[in-house]
Amino acid sequence: MGALQPLIGVRGQPLFARVYRWDRGNAQHEVGHLDRVAAIDRALARHPGVFLTGSGFRGVGIPDCVADGRATGRQVAAWIQDRAEYAEAGGVGL
Repeated sequence: MGALQPLIGVRGQPLFARVYRWDRGNAQHEVGHLDRVAAIDRALARHPGVFLTGSGFRGVGIPDCVADGRATGRQVAAWIQDRAEYAEAGGVGL
């Protein structure tokens, strides 16, 4: 969490965190998973600078995870670039 504070102002510890592990197996999404992911995406839109990625969101196989990680990385890079450009223009930066 300490690494996030200077970037987006996060202070304190998360109120909730959970880790799922499936030893020697792939997860299978339950019915309604896409609706839950869409709700998470809508909630994240209200918190600029917070990004989620991983096998639990948009795929369970390695290619899906790599693709989602790359897409999230592009979103993070664009977010940082936007803030840097704003700062260069005289606004408040990161």
